[in-house]
Amino acid sequence: MQRFLGTVSLFFFFFYGICIPNVYSRTLPKVAIKKIRVYSLPTGIKIKLNTTGKFFYKSFILSSRKSEKYIVVDIWPAYLPQVRKTISVRHPQVKKIKISQFNRKTVRVAIQLTKKLAYNTKKWKNNLTLFIHSPKPLKRKKKTCILGVKVSYPPPQGLKIIINTQGKPHFKDFILPGFKKLSPRLVIDLWPAYLPKGFMKKANIKHPFVSQLRVAQFNKQTVRIVLSLKISRIPYKINFQGNRLILNAFSATASEGSSAILPSILGLKIKKVVIDPGHGGRDPGAIGYKGLKEKDITLKLAYLLKKRLETDLGCKVILTRYRDKFVSLERRAAIANRHKADLFISLHCNACPSHRLHGIETYFVGLTDDQYALAVAARENASLNKGRGELNDVLLDLLAKAKIKESAYLAAEIQKSLIQYLRGKRYNPVRDLGVKQAPFYVLIGTDMPAVLIETGFIDHLREGRRFCRERYLQRLAEGIVRGIENYIKVVKYSPTMERGIGG
Repeated sequence: MQRFLGTVSLFFFFFYGICIPNVYSRTLPKVAIKKIRVYSLPTGIKIKLNTTGKFFYKSFILSSRKSEKYIVVDIWPAYLPQVRKTISVRHPQVKKIKISQFNRKTVRVAIQLTKKLAYNTKKWKNNLTLFIHSPKPLKRKKKTCILGVKVSYPPPQGLKIIINTQGKPHFKDFILPGFKKLSPRLVIDLWPAYLPKGFMKKANIKHPFVSQLRVAQFNKQTVRIVLSLKISRIPYKINFQGNRLILNAFSATASEGSSAILPSILGLKIKKVVIDPGHGGRDPGAIGYKGLKEKDITLKLAYLLKKRLETDLGCKVILTRYRDKFVSLERRAAIANRHKADLFISLHCNACPSHRLHGIETYFVGLTDDQYALAVAARENASLNKGRGELNDVLLDLLAKAKIKESAYLAAEIQKSLIQYLRGKRYNPVRDLGVKQAPFYVLIGTDMPAVLIETGFIDHLREGRRFCRERYLQRLAEGIVRGIENYIKVVKYSPTMERGIGG
């Protein structure tokens, strides 16, 4: 019996040691490392690998326990015709190169260094080239002290931030998108820079689209300034003027002391308003509580809003439709442009498949990464240039830029007034979904400040019931009128407020 087991074990080792490699070789990938060439250069060395086919690779620096430094390149799916290969290199900064079959699918090239070196790789067709060289010495710039940050609010609703510095550091700015509970952020990095001791690092911002300013030492070389935004993007310009880095946001120009928006600069007044009751005719819009149709609610609300604007503000009001009639999105914008309106207000009701969402939100035109806002815009766009009469052709380009900014101010005032007014009339809870940007076609086609108001969710039980009551629609109209009234005051004049943080 023992003799039999010994025979079996010998057979097993024979099979494992001889047969398995043959099977393994048949299942290896077809990409083979054909040649490895090493070239000595005045600035370092070049290693060139030739393969028989396409491959992937990654490279990294590896340190051993003996403080040995390696540049490692993994290539896959690949194999070596020979199991292991070592290449001696006659170079003062490179000891040797080891090539091995790291695992069944990966070939590893390890370059042992005498000291830390820089490298870069280049892949072309079936070849991979590795350049190893001494790192370029960094010209260290003296760190700049951040002396203080000053925040001001130019009229009508501009935001100006002045960062005072001792010298002139490098800077870069970028937008970080919102994620879960984190709001979108505008980030400004300055380097090499540092904050002095006792520097005030946080301040609340009194602006409809910006909530907070934070300043921190991001790392040893970098000072980071972060603006927390209430919308996904803001219009801004940033540049150095002497030893001051100046950020101008929501202003018609980036120049010092000029931050009024176009109607204020030109002395224009809000005389004519176009109200757009969403949907109509064969397009019922969203269907909600007890078969309630969006097209009917928006038309009722439009008439109530028309009456209040005429009596309270003395505006001339035009509707894009006066009855249950289908009007295309292109036609709605054309009506506003033909009448040379000063404002365009589009009225809508929201909807959600789960019937659980509720609240009010106001949109102005713009690009966004917000999937929810894009979905709302897609639903409202599903039914798919003239200037204002008071302006000449020379001002048209300027007006196109100012329109989005004015629309942002208008949206902020209407949203704020709607929420405050309804809550004041004990319509609780009223959820504030905020001001958002989205590419609504009906807003893109207008030549004046334009907003789209989602007055609530028609398929939500509580809000659907409210839409059935004319008194609630009157409250909505009053809230919108108050917002427009506040916007007119803002366009006319807004006092400059200033505060400083830091030194």
